Amino acid sequence: MPAMKMKSFIPLVGSLVLAWALFGCAPSATAEGETGTGTGTSTEAPKKEAPAHVGSYKIALSAEQEKQMAEADKALADLKAKDPKMAEGMPNPREMMDKMVMELKEDGTFSIAIPGANGISTATGKYTIEGDKITMTAEMLDGKKAEGNDAKPESAKYDAAAGTITLGEGANQATFKKA
Repeated sequence: MPAMKMKSFIPLVGSLVLAWALFGCAPSATAEGETGTGTGTSTEAPKKEAPAHVGSYKIALSAEQEKQMAEADKALADLKAKDPKMAEGMPNPREMMDKMVMELKEDGTFSIAIPGANGISTATGKYTIEGDKITMTAEMLDGKKAEGNDAKPESAKYDAAAGTITLGEGANQATFKKA
């Protein structure tokens, strides 16, 4: 798969405008005297719950973006009806959006999968969250070390209450909602 050239992964994600299950924690062993199947003793430490921001995020389209997506769906359907051979290799924009996934891990690393006509491009790196701001710094793009503008920190809005991360601005804005 040819590598997709990216000037910066956040504007790219915004211009393309993720859903695995949330990370769950197993229940801890029951203490002596409580009902359950536990023996009253356990050599395992209770499992720590992951921070709220940790998990997978899926693209959430705005009303305007949904309208544009519906127009793209119709245009693709029209093309398939008029010229099936030409439409054969065309990617379905809605299917591409459904495959766009951002994952924040507990260890402070992230990954983003961005589908395109030539396959799925990936960005991985580190992130920090301070208040309502998440800063991501790509370290690898499509398996190669990020350099230059690609390796510069990019900031986005993080809304803990809504479980969203909003990248870019205006027409290039993309909002990801925790899956």
